[in-house]
Amino acid sequence: MRLQFKLDKLTGKRLSDDIDDVSLENITNLIEAADAYIQQPKIQAALQEFLRISQ
Repeated sequence: MRLQFKLDKLTGKRLSDDIDDVSLENITNLIEAADAYIQQPKIQAALQEFLRISQ
């Protein structure tokens, strides 16, 4: 699995895109990066629009 763009730029923490890296550090960093991504205003607006249309 390859990340589509550099999520580590959102948190500054190292992220491994190796499919077999299930270390606690990598999983924690991936969750933090995903949360930082979702919290961006542009992404929040897109998610709200998507959910509004899907209802």
